[in-house]
Amino acid sequence: MCGARWRLSVACAQKDWQVSEFRMVLDRIHLSHSVMRILYLFCHKCAGAIEAWRALEALGDEHAAPALERLFALTGEHAALVERLEARLESEQSPRLLLEIAEIESELGRHDRALSRRLQAFALNPKAELEPLLEYSAGAADGWAELIESYGRIIEPLEEPARHQQIADWARAHLEDADLALEHLERAAILSPEDAALAEVVERQLEAEARWPRL
Repeated sequence: MCGARWRLSVACAQKDWQVSEFRMVLDRIHLSHSVMRILYLFCHKCAGAIEAWRALEALGDEHAAPALERLFALTGEHAALVERLEARLESEQSPRLLLEIAEIESELGRHDRALSRRLQAFALNPKAELEPLLEYSAGAADGWAELIESYGRIIEPLEEPARHQQIADWARAHLEDADLALEHLERAAILSPEDAALAEVVERQLEAEARWPRL
């Protein structure tokens, strides 16, 4: 009987020790978390803070990912930030995220990639007025042909005359492609038959190109 009580006492002591050890581990994690928050608030430009948040991320801390993104932005580690944001695209295809990536790519001088991401964002939300950003990226990357082709494909189902007029302006100004410009002006006129001014513009263009009106 005494032996059984002794074994029970030993088992309870071992259990208490394991619980105590587990609590010590939790306390260390909590302490680390507090330290990392202090580092973020007061030493956010320190490489040690980045490494510390990475360690917390490995432990499954839900605050680590956004904290690291902010740290990369604050410390100017844009390439690392883009890499993390690109990874998020696998589960979060949103115009906001794509535009955020595009902005960073543009700051890095990677204008072709910025144009690609902005076009992706526009495809997800064709009603958004992203033309100024698209124009900037296309001009910086000399990507007018890509812009016009992709933009035309995206806006075609919308049947908005103004968008086709936009393509006509780009085609004439940046590609010097009168045929493509006229094609989209005619498309705009078809979509807006009540627009007499637009019909007149198309007629003048046809006359300037010495062409018969298209039927």
